Amino acid sequence: MGEIYRLDGTWEIKPRLSRISGPQGTLTIPPKYMEVLVYLIANAGEVVSRDELLREIWADAVVVEESLTRAVSELRKILQDDPRAPRIIETIPKKGYRLIAPVEKTEQQPPRTRTGHRFGRTAYIALFVIVAAAAFYVFSTQLRTSAAGRGPAVHLMPLTSYPGEESFPVLSPDGNRLAFRWDGEGGYNSSIYVKVIGSENPLRLTNGGITSDPAWSPDGRYISYTRRTARGRAIYMVPSSSGPEQRVAENSYDVYNPVWSPDGDHLLYARESEETGSRLIYLYSLTTGEETLITPAGTNRIVDSKPVFSPTGERIAFIRTDKGEKDVFTISPDGSVMKKVTPGGQWITDVDWAPDGRWIIYSSKEGIWKTTESGGKPVLLTAGGLRIENITVARESWRLAYEQSNREVNIWRMTLPEEIDATHEPKPFISSSRSDSQPVFSPDGRRIAFISDRTGDPQLWICRRDGSAPVQLTHFNGCLVGHPRWSPDGTKITFTAQLYGNSDIFIVNAEGGEPIQITREPSRETTSSWSADGGWIYFTSDRRDEPQIWKIPVDGGDAIEIVNSPSFRPTESADGKTLYYELNPRTSQSIWEKPVNGGRGKKLFSFPDSWIWDWKLTDEGIYYSRSDTSDTFEIGYYDFVSRELTPLYTTSEPAADFGFDPGSRTALFSKLERDEGDIVLMENFQ
Repeated sequence: MGEIYRLDGTWEIKPRLSRISGPQGTLTIPPKYMEVLVYLIANAGEVVSRDELLREIWADAVVVEESLTRAVSELRKILQDDPRAPRIIETIPKKGYRLIAPVEKTEQQPPRTRTGHRFGRTAYIALFVIVAAAAFYVFSTQLRTSAAGRGPAVHLMPLTSYPGEESFPVLSPDGNRLAFRWDGEGGYNSSIYVKVIGSENPLRLTNGGITSDPAWSPDGRYISYTRRTARGRAIYMVPSSSGPEQRVAENSYDVYNPVWSPDGDHLLYARESEETGSRLIYLYSLTTGEETLITPAGTNRIVDSKPVFSPTGERIAFIRTDKGEKDVFTISPDGSVMKKVTPGGQWITDVDWAPDGRWIIYSSKEGIWKTTESGGKPVLLTAGGLRIENITVARESWRLAYEQSNREVNIWRMTLPEEIDATHEPKPFISSSRSDSQPVFSPDGRRIAFISDRTGDPQLWICRRDGSAPVQLTHFNGCLVGHPRWSPDGTKITFTAQLYGNSDIFIVNAEGGEPIQITREPSRETTSSWSADGGWIYFTSDRRDEPQIWKIPVDGGDAIEIVNSPSFRPTESADGKTLYYELNPRTSQSIWEKPVNGGRGKKLFSFPDSWIWDWKLTDEGIYYSRSDTSDTFEIGYYDFVSRELTPLYTTSEPAADFGFDPGSRTALFSKLERDEGDIVLMENFQ
């Protein structure tokens, strides 16, 4: 069973099964593609920005820009929708996408049991439970020991362990109940739930639509939250014991992180400023409907988020992002006396006040900290190394809860056979307790570049060909890094970095040093590669709305458009004569070639019912990785002489980011091992 949608009177959408049925039969699509489609369906007729889709669907991904564009392109192909004359998904230039086809919901799913993962990865859940239990035991022991001699021992306990992701926790004022968002009703339309701490079964408060940011009223009787509407992300409220929802505020903009004032008369939230383009903090009167700007914009384009009142209501703490730095600030409700609290150099994820108002509690990639408003050296409350975000402190007890995400991706290795052979099974190669992905061999096969967040944020690393001696090359703070590609001589690496919302192309020396920024347009640049002579950088850019291939001189200059169709992953041949690239029209995903010095493109091969995850060029042909409609993952080979496709390895396990060393026929690929998010309770943290 499950929710079923009928789209445009032709297509039957089954989100829970990731299936689309229509004139061409039934296709199984990647879960993320289905999430994009369901999100657009939930907001049918509305413009959904790219940033919102990336934030909602790929919140924890290492590289996201290409993922969204590819998802929309594949959905159009499956739904036989022409982007030049759309019937289903319309591109709104410089803004995002809009679902314009009529939608009918034909079946309502029953409550889901707790025996499965939202993507069916039961084995990963079992593994996570074992690992999490051990981690909590060690972690709790450390905290109890460190708290000895200074009052009640700090105690940790898991509050949720449901399949899928539980997020945005918020404790009731007395600390006895927890409100949170959970995608357990199918994995797509997340809803707001409440559970009594110590009980097992949560109470569902919202049904349908895209909801987020729950917050308790001071008396604990209501919970406010945000919901996508035709005009923006609006604020609603619902009784905490269940009941009809009501809209709190009429607006024509997106509202983020709303919280209540201690007297219950106001809401505090962040939203975009029409005058400056910055995201600032506003105070909204529930009595008069009047909105008041609290934080000043400053001289740069800044982002304010996560506002929260002190227990007395005399101060407001919030996070300000300015020039890539995130810090905690405080300000008075009248907009005066703004102070910087944190010392800098930390990537802050959330902030709250202790019940007595003396301490400010905040989370970073290193853990959970406390500090005073006057500053000083912060005190670490947790051991480091945990993925902690969305912290919440009860107003009337020393209870703190937080979201702990657990997503592990490892790099696997195998030797490709000459023909299909089940005896050549892959083995784990580069792994950690975090995410390691996107492996790429150096031209001489002696080193491997890859992306890892083992030190916090996704960064560029290199290691020897046997996986030993890993070295971190980039040290961006709070930045998404991805798509590494070696220069022809193996001395440099180009990569993508998302610093201020848009992604750009950078180059770094393979021996280390400061990265050099190559592109600076207000658009998304990704999937870069080198020309054979090392003088040019090819890349994909959406500066003309659709992704297209461009190139730019390594030493600087103007970019030149190379392929003006929806295209990705440009790669020049070793002799510098031919450019190979991936084309994503509405009819078929395919690999093409064209002369570097100009001329028409020519299709080499395509997979009408598959998704090409990655491919690597050699002198004799192309090695590729793909998955088909039966969820089978395949590594194969296309021969330039015979023009034939030969499958070399198949598996039912999902894999991506294919890397290949021609000299040894060694293949590397990324494999998702675990993907969960749960909520943890910390008691007696004073």
